[in-house]
Amino acid sequence: MRRIWWLLLVHTARHKRPAEMFWVIKHGLKMSGMPGWQTKLSDAEIWNLVAALLIRWIRHPQHVN
Repeated sequence: MRRIWWLLLVHTARHKRPAEMFWVIKHGLKMSGMPGWQTKLSDAEIWNLVAALLIRWIRHPQHVN
């Protein structure tokens, strides 16, 4: 199940704006297995995660699949 939500994050990184990525990470996606992280991470930590995903996608798009 963990692999599925990671793929959802990768898809989001490819096709969504950073603010949309933030929302998905914070609130999760119903019926997908992707949990919301609002109770575990602060907003600043979620923005750091968004930045890390974007950097990874920009630097190594072939390895994110």
